[in-house]
Amino acid sequence: DEEVLASIYKTRFETEGFEVQYCNNGEDALNLAKEFQPDLIMVDIMMPKMDGYDTIKSFRAIPEAKNSYIIIYSALTIPKSDANAEKYGANDFFVKSAISFEELVERVKSAIRNRESSELSDTVDPDGSAQSSD
Repeated sequence: DEEVLASIYKTRFETEGFEVQYCNNGEDALNLAKEFQPDLIMVDIMMPKMDGYDTIKSFRAIPEAKNSYIIIYSALTIPKSDANAEKYGANDFFVKSAISFEELVERVKSAIRNRESSELSDTVDPDGSAQSSD
Protein backbone atom coordinates (compact mmCIF):
# COMPACT_ATOMS: atom_id res chain seq x y z
CA ASP A 1 0.00 0.00 0.00
CA GLU A 2 1.05 3.62 0.02
CA GLU A 3 4.16 3.89 2.18
CA VAL A 4 2.75 6.40 4.68
CA LEU A 5 -0.50 4.52 5.20
CA ALA A 6 1.33 1.21 5.47
CA SER A 7 3.68 2.67 8.06
CA ILE A 8 0.72 3.87 10.11
CA TYR A 9 -0.95 0.44 9.96
CA LYS A 10 2.29 -1.29 10.88
CA THR A 11 2.79 0.93 13.92
CA ARG A 12 -0.83 0.59 15.06
CA PHE A 13 -0.84 -3.20 14.69
CA GLU A 14 2.44 -3.40 16.62
CA THR A 15 0.85 -1.27 19.36
CA GLU A 16 -1.92 -3.89 19.49
CA GLY A 17 0.70 -6.58 20.11
CA PHE A 18 1.11 -7.99 16.62
CA GLU A 19 4.45 -8.84 15.04
CA VAL A 20 4.33 -7.15 11.65
CA GLN A 21 6.42 -7.64 8.53
CA TYR A 22 5.80 -5.20 5.70
CA CYS A 23 6.68 -4.99 2.04
CA ASN A 24 5.14 -3.13 -0.86
CA ASN A 25 5.03 -5.72 -3.63
CA GLY A 26 3.97 -9.31 -4.18
CA GLU A 27 7.42 -10.72 -4.93
CA ASP A 28 8.87 -9.43 -1.66
CA ALA A 29 5.76 -10.62 0.18
CA LEU A 30 6.34 -14.18 -1.03
CA ASN A 31 9.93 -14.09 0.17
CA LEU A 32 8.84 -12.77 3.57
CA ALA A 33 6.17 -15.48 3.83
CA LYS A 34 8.78 -18.17 3.20
CA GLU A 35 10.92 -16.76 5.98
CA PHE A 36 8.27 -15.93 8.60
CA GLN A 37 5.39 -18.36 7.94
CA PRO A 38 2.66 -15.81 8.75
CA ASP A 39 -0.58 -16.55 10.54
CA LEU A 40 -2.27 -13.75 8.65
CA ILE A 41 -1.49 -11.83 5.47
CA MET A 42 -3.05 -8.55 4.36
CA VAL A 43 -2.82 -7.86 0.64
CA ASP A 44 -3.83 -4.90 -1.50
CA ILE A 45 -5.16 -5.65 -4.98
CA MET A 46 -3.16 -2.89 -6.63
CA MET A 47 0.55 -3.59 -6.06
CA PRO A 48 3.69 -3.23 -8.17
CA LYS A 49 5.34 -6.25 -9.83
CA MET A 50 2.49 -8.65 -9.05
CA ASP A 51 -1.13 -7.74 -8.28
CA GLY A 52 -2.89 -8.94 -5.15
CA TYR A 53 -4.75 -11.77 -6.85
CA ASP A 54 -1.59 -13.30 -8.35
CA THR A 55 0.16 -12.81 -5.02
CA ILE A 56 -2.59 -14.73 -3.21
CA LYS A 57 -2.43 -17.57 -5.75
CA SER A 58 1.32 -17.72 -5.16
CA PHE A 59 0.86 -17.76 -1.36
CA ARG A 60 -1.52 -20.71 -1.68
CA ALA A 61 1.12 -22.59 -3.68
CA ILE A 62 3.89 -22.43 -1.05
CA PRO A 63 3.87 -24.52 2.15
CA GLU A 64 4.84 -21.59 4.36
CA ALA A 65 1.71 -19.59 3.51
CA LYS A 66 -0.83 -22.01 2.07
CA ASN A 67 -2.78 -22.09 5.35
CA SER A 68 -2.34 -18.42 6.26
CA TYR A 69 -5.50 -16.38 6.70
CA ILE A 70 -5.47 -13.87 3.85
CA ILE A 71 -7.32 -10.57 3.89
CA ILE A 72 -7.60 -8.34 0.86
CA TYR A 73 -7.71 -4.76 2.09
CA SER A 74 -8.24 -2.50 -0.89
CA ALA A 75 -9.56 0.82 -2.10
CA LEU A 76 -11.36 -0.96 -4.94
CA THR A 77 -15.10 -1.04 -4.30
CA ILE A 78 -16.36 -2.90 -7.34
CA PRO A 79 -18.50 -5.94 -6.45
CA LYS A 80 -16.33 -8.14 -8.67
CA SER A 81 -13.40 -7.55 -6.28
CA ASP A 82 -15.15 -9.42 -3.47
CA ALA A 83 -15.98 -12.37 -5.74
CA ASN A 84 -12.41 -12.46 -7.04
CA ALA A 85 -11.10 -12.47 -3.49
CA GLU A 86 -12.79 -15.80 -2.82
CA LYS A 87 -11.96 -17.16 -6.27
CA TYR A 88 -8.25 -16.56 -5.77
CA GLY A 89 -8.14 -17.92 -2.23
CA ALA A 90 -8.54 -14.94 0.09
CA ASN A 91 -10.44 -15.53 3.32
CA ASP A 92 -11.83 -12.02 3.65
CA PHE A 93 -12.16 -8.75 1.75
CA PHE A 94 -12.44 -5.19 3.08
CA VAL A 95 -12.85 -1.87 1.36
CA LYS A 96 -10.54 0.62 3.09
CA SER A 97 -13.09 3.41 3.19
CA ALA A 98 -15.79 1.16 4.67
CA ILE A 99 -14.01 -0.04 7.81
CA SER A 100 -12.32 1.74 10.69
CA PHE A 101 -8.93 0.70 11.94
CA GLU A 102 -10.53 -0.52 15.19
CA GLU A 103 -12.92 -2.75 13.22
CA LEU A 104 -10.03 -4.05 11.15
CA VAL A 105 -8.04 -4.93 14.28
CA GLU A 106 -11.03 -6.78 15.74
CA ARG A 107 -11.50 -8.75 12.51
CA VAL A 108 -7.80 -9.62 12.44
CA LYS A 109 -7.89 -10.73 16.10
CA SER A 110 -10.99 -12.81 15.40
CA ALA A 111 -9.37 -14.45 12.36
CA ILE A 112 -6.29 -15.35 14.38
CA ARG A 113 -8.38 -16.67 17.31
CA ASN A 114 -10.44 -18.80 14.92
CA ARG A 115 -7.30 -20.16 13.29
CA GLU A 116 -5.72 -20.99 16.65
CA SER A 117 -8.87 -22.66 17.97
CA SER A 118 -9.10 -24.68 14.76
CA GLU A 119 -5.53 -25.85 15.27
CA LEU A 120 -6.28 -26.70 18.90
CA SER A 121 -9.36 -28.70 17.93
CA ASP A 122 -7.12 -31.24 16.25
CA THR A 123 -6.88 -34.13 18.68
CA VAL A 124 -4.61 -37.09 19.09
CA ASP A 125 -6.05 -40.60 19.34
CA PRO A 126 -4.79 -42.91 22.10
CA ASP A 127 -2.64 -44.73 19.54
CA GLY A 128 -0.84 -41.43 18.85
CA SER A 129 -2.32 -40.77 15.43
CA ALA A 130 -3.59 -37.30 14.67
CA GLN A 131 -7.28 -36.82 14.10
CA SER A 132 -8.65 -33.64 12.60
CA SER A 133 -11.99 -32.21 13.57
CA ASP A 134 -12.72 -31.35 9.90
